[in-house]
Amino acid sequence: MLPPDRAMPLLLLLLFLGLGPAAAAADEQFVFDGFTGANLTMDGMATVTPNGLLQLSNATSQLKGHAFFPTPLQFHRAPNSTAMQSFSTAFVIGIIGAYDTLSSHGMAFVVAKSRNFTSALPGQFLGLVGSANNGNATNHLFAVEFDTILNSEFNDMSGNHVGIDVNGLNSVDADNAGYYDDATGAFRNISLVDRKPMQVWVDFDGRTMQVNVTMAPLQVARPKKPLLSATVNLSSVIDDTAYVGFSSSSGILFCRHYVLGWSFKMNGAAPALNISSLPSMPVTFPKPRSKVLEIVLPIASALLVFATAALGWWQRFRIIKGVASGLLYLHEDWEQVVVHRDIKASNVLLDADMNGRLGDFGLARLYDHGTDPHTTHVVGTMGYLAPELGHTGKASKASDVFAFGAFMLEVACGRKPVVQDARDNHLVLVDWVLDQWRAGTVTGAVDPRLGGDVVEHEASLVLRLGLLCSHPLPGARPTTRQVAQYLDGDLKLPELSPTYQSFNMLALMQDQGFDPYVMSYPMTSITAGTMSQMSDLSGGR
Repeated sequence: MLPPDRAMPLLLLLLFLGLGPAAAAADEQFVFDGFTGANLTMDGMATVTPNGLLQLSNATSQLKGHAFFPTPLQFHRAPNSTAMQSFSTAFVIGIIGAYDTLSSHGMAFVVAKSRNFTSALPGQFLGLVGSANNGNATNHLFAVEFDTILNSEFNDMSGNHVGIDVNGLNSVDADNAGYYDDATGAFRNISLVDRKPMQVWVDFDGRTMQVNVTMAPLQVARPKKPLLSATVNLSSVIDDTAYVGFSSSSGILFCRHYVLGWSFKMNGAAPALNISSLPSMPVTFPKPRSKVLEIVLPIASALLVFATAALGWWQRFRIIKGVASGLLYLHEDWEQVVVHRDIKASNVLLDADMNGRLGDFGLARLYDHGTDPHTTHVVGTMGYLAPELGHTGKASKASDVFAFGAFMLEVACGRKPVVQDARDNHLVLVDWVLDQWRAGTVTGAVDPRLGGDVVEHEASLVLRLGLLCSHPLPGARPTTRQVAQYLDGDLKLPELSPTYQSFNMLALMQDQGFDPYVMSYPMTSITAGTMSQMSDLSGGR
């Protein structure tokens, strides 16, 4: 041991040379076979359960959770050097949703300059960034995401993928979750939401700048071939010192994200985890207290309403009323406003009693009652997109009502919202029903396959309400509560205004920026970027 009079000068020299505590830990490693008593820095929903699970999220919607190793690690070989140190990490994760095929948003392993993520958003942003700084170089963020919802704004490839992220959530490399079988070389899919633990290895070679991500079910040995292998120059992304940990967030659906064990090593392979010592994941998911799941996630058979040939009129009317009830809950009765943004027949499920329920909330957005949603990306499906979206890009409750109007007309008429005839002309269902209404025979638009099964006054109500919901002016459309009251007979439906006499949806959509070439993709989800690309293509024809 050094004498006291020499210890302080030596410490000052080490600090001056950049060999202080962080540099001294250059080859640091740690192993957590469970997290009971672990020294971690946590925030938000993150907690350690009594049996040693690191739980990043709980059954609370629209929140985030983080857990980090408490001290920063030295990722560059020397301060201000571009030479990176290699690192390796292994961890076991598990995702448990209220349903074994549906989940909230995912989770991520993170290397970050700071443990402060107060400005990051939950939901699709995974608690890592916000809409304003997604992709900014100043984030100094590296992550491997395990995402369970397809988000078109990040160009996600699927709702079950693993991605390598740099400074944002537009992955530089991604693939469907799974692994390559060593014996056959075949790819084996892994469902991230099947409630089973899975092991992940992330390795970075500081010399070649190669990132490898490998995963497998917990009881399968590490595959030789990684799932992802990409060259990523992290020298300007990761600061000299940075924190390592995990991030997660919840969305509309209820879900819990767990880490069972974690090891890390700088300049070497991460120590193997003791699988037999890891805590067990919960067997069941407690029933959520909120009624939102009763509205949006029924135990339903995957029957699509669009298949209206295996439904009679009373069934179709019941489905319409069921979807209206669910939309009313999302818009008005929940603690926040949920704008679905992709209401269409193929996103409606039927339960055993033929109740219609909204599904697929991958494009949904939440905001507080009485505030502006601030959405600026056009997403959804042609035929259900309100005309104002082509100009403003701002989704709202009114644009959801428009889509619901198109859905009502589709169910009643048995026709798609947009079709092409033999001469490649685009025919919009709203315009066709309007023609029937102008001729005084609006019920003539009802699906002829229904025969005499139709209750005429109900059919007239649905068709006229569908037109009212499809009004070109957002302010002239009824609220969701009024829609429900009209359908229940609690409120008399007003007569359609004379403005409809000259209303043509196809022309209006084109005037608002929905190019005719785009209209030939009626059942495809369209983003603003895709619309721009298609417009470019059509301009060259």
